[in-house]
Amino acid sequence: MTDNQINMDERTGLVVMTSDECGELLTSTPIGRMVFNDGDQPLALPVNFAWVDDTVVFRTLEGQKLHAAIDGAKVCFEVDRWDEQSDTGASVLVKGQAVEVTQWAEQEQLEQLDVRPWSRQPWRQAWVRVIPNEITGRRLG
Repeated sequence: MTDNQINMDERTGLVVMTSDECGELLTSTPIGRMVFNDGDQPLALPVNFAWVDDTVVFRTLEGQKLHAAIDGAKVCFEVDRWDEQSDTGASVLVKGQAVEVTQWAEQEQLEQLDVRPWSRQPWRQAWVRVIPNEITGRRLG
């Protein structure tokens, strides 16, 4: 396929995004949803995040997201963009493994990012990284 060809998903009629397009959406979107199993039920929770070194990183407190990372859970991370006026949009899904960032040097590097939770209190001290094994994206328009 050349650079000018568009790869269409014949089943849905949506454009299959390139890895560069997926990375652009992940870089330019500050809020996504981490999806994981909470017991026997799926759970999707919104987080402020950054796309760094081809991984998703975000802050969290003690709780479900951190426990998923400590356990090395398989997760999905999803971001969307929608423009109502132009009726266009895109969605990227990152499938991978959540891990807690425990190395001091790595934590210090992440502290330099502008990742700020919606709720400033209490401060989220733990960092979670989602290491992708598959990244897919689709767009409309």
